[in-house]
Amino acid sequence: MESKKKYLWIIIIVVFLCILPLLINLCYLYETNYCILHEPSSWATFWATYIAAIASFAMVFMTWQTLKHNRQQLEELKRQWNEEHTPYLSCQLIKADGYFKLRIFNSTDVTATNVRISITNYTNEKEIFQFSELKEFLANQLFIVPPKESLCFNIWITPYTEVENLPSGYIEVKLNTPKINFGSYNLYPQNFAFVTYDYRERPIVDALSKVADKIKDQKVILK
Repeated sequence: MESKKKYLWIIIIVVFLCILPLLINLCYLYETNYCILHEPSSWATFWATYIAAIASFAMVFMTWQTLKHNRQQLEELKRQWNEEHTPYLSCQLIKADGYFKLRIFNSTDVTATNVRISITNYTNEKEIFQFSELKEFLANQLFIVPPKESLCFNIWITPYTEVENLPSGYIEVKLNTPKINFGSYNLYPQNFAFVTYDYRERPIVDALSKVADKIKDQKVILK
């Protein structure tokens, strides 16, 4: 829509410039009290200067618009390039082998290097087993997270318990590199008290169930 308006204004300006000489010529056909019209050469010189000034301004304006548009395109290309070449890390608690794992996941196709991970325990269980050792280990290490891969660290809290037995509060995780701050995450262990996961392939299981129902109580002859 904006491009159509732009072209419409260009057409209007071109038509006006084509008609303008005819309008100027009409000025010579009628008498007037203005002394400038008594000398057609002065009048023509005035209009020539005036039109040249307008044309110069129009050229400057069009050049400015073009440069502005090019700058916006360049900034968009730069943004897209940075987005495609910048890793993005997130974290979560997952259940595995009777305890929690802290999972650091790189969801992009770019390797994340010099990753610093800091954790703080804000649960009511201040002495989670080996938490201080893990915190010290992470504080003294820089990690590399390959594209579409994860790092996992043990958090010694069992997720298979009643909600009142899980620690209240949260574990704070901060992720950053020297150039990128991925933010701070608050992970709540008590959210897992009533959570279950089913990793079965539902379509396959349903299909096998239907086949089993059809052949139940029937003799199958193999040739």
